[in-house]
Amino acid sequence: MTFGGVLENIVADVIFLVALTVIATALVVVTRWQTRARLLRFLGCRSDTPLLFVFFSTLVVRQFGSMGFDGVARSYSGPAVPEAEYLLARTISDAIEAPSRGLFARLLVLAIQRIPWDRTKRWLGPQEVEVRYELSHLQVPVPLPDAATICLGSPGYNYVTHTYLSTLNPLLAFGPGSNPGIVDEKGTLITYAGDVGMLQRLGRDDGFPVYIAAGLGVNGTRGALKHLFASWRQLEKRFGNADFALALGFPWFPQDPFGSHHPVELLALSR
Repeated sequence: MTFGGVLENIVADVIFLVALTVIATALVVVTRWQTRARLLRFLGCRSDTPLLFVFFSTLVVRQFGSMGFDGVARSYSGPAVPEAEYLLARTISDAIEAPSRGLFARLLVLAIQRIPWDRTKRWLGPQEVEVRYELSHLQVPVPLPDAATICLGSPGYNYVTHTYLSTLNPLLAFGPGSNPGIVDEKGTLITYAGDVGMLQRLGRDDGFPVYIAAGLGVNGTRGALKHLFASWRQLEKRFGNADFALALGFPWFPQDPFGSHHPVELLALSR
């Protein structure tokens, strides 16, 4: 075989490998988009309403009731967002936006947009969704969104959580008054030697679900939300589109700042 023939074979092999790599990568990206679309359906995002609202708790800081990074009491007074909940925005963002990040994914989207058949474009391309992060208002009735919703934090600090737990016949709730525990429908207190969090899905009359991730402490709230996104496939298989509630046990945050990664299921309810 001549040198030219050898070179031609090498070039052909390289082109074949590059094409195979591009096709394989495209299939992986499209598969991730399909998985993401399934997650969005589980969360209640619909093609006609591609929105997901996330409501953070609002803390009221009294003057000289908080410390700066240097440990000195500061004069700020007003609303504040809990850091632990703010950091959960990354968990949500990674689950929903990560499959569409990267140069190749963006180029693939541009290529799919050139397909003349709308149905094929919708099937191959990523489902569009907008995530809106909002602060819960302090005991001020506000219009609740006609869209899928996630509430972070207990009803004592998140007025939207309070509203939904008061109106949607929850499977789990927080005890009345100053009772710090989480109770079931019969009012039975759920006990655990540590933090307790609830992960609850409640359907609304308009068909949109509300997810509530709330705990007695930091690990309870953070762990409940992380469990939703880490285990949504199992939750979908287990409960489908039905209302459900999980009581989850975690170590207290001061004892284990990373304890939110290892939930212990204490109770599971559905209807």
